[in-house]
Amino acid sequence: MRFVTIIFSLLAGLSAGAQEDAAKTVRVDLMPVSLGDSLATWYLNHGEVVKLEAFVSAMGTPVFYRGPQTLALYAKPEDARPRKEGEAAVPPLATVTLPSGSRRTLLLFMPGKDGKPQLRAYGVDDSSLRGGDYRVYNFAPVAVSGRMGERKIQLKPGQTADISTPAWRDAGVDLEVELGYNRGGKEEIVYSTIWSHFPERRNYIFILPTGSATSPLEPRKFHDVPAVKSLGYVAETGSQ
Repeated sequence: MRFVTIIFSLLAGLSAGAQEDAAKTVRVDLMPVSLGDSLATWYLNHGEVVKLEAFVSAMGTPVFYRGPQTLALYAKPEDARPRKEGEAAVPPLATVTLPSGSRRTLLLFMPGKDGKPQLRAYGVDDSSLRGGDYRVYNFAPVAVSGRMGERKIQLKPGQTADISTPAWRDAGVDLEVELGYNRGGKEEIVYSTIWSHFPERRNYIFILPTGSATSPLEPRKFHDVPAVKSLGYVAETGSQ
């Protein structure tokens, strides 16, 4: 996981909107996942303390958020509550600037060097990533190659790519997946399986290093369903 932390640090400057005014209000669906341990955090939403959980096994239903563009997450619910006059504020566990202009945002928790989670936010544009599509993130320190069905994959360290075909958006299929890398001047497949593909799901794949010589790459697979509304969704005034 040390290599993943290094790659994550290199990607820090790529988070969209990182220099935006913290007071700006955004409306977005939060999609938290963890690549370390599952964890629970809390944030303040219109005076109410709200729980936000990130899991390692699956992505839960997206959670609607309307508030400051800088999202502050706290380790305990009492830390997130409004402070009384003269009461010292508690430092947040993590903060992140949420991208603007996207309906949903992927919140990615990673283990940090100091024991606190690192947090990154990636906007998801419905027009460019749809149900049946795959977005692949290479957090391994090596270039990754392989295929998903008939689509080839070539990803440098830290690179992200969208993988899709029109057929994947229309029907389910058993999708053959192979991943490998160049070892000793030879392309070697180190991960091979079959994924069940569902056209209504939008998929996020994170390729992580394991530290094992025999099985050095580990894909983590999550998905959301664009057609399903987020928990707590509130339509804008005048919207249908």
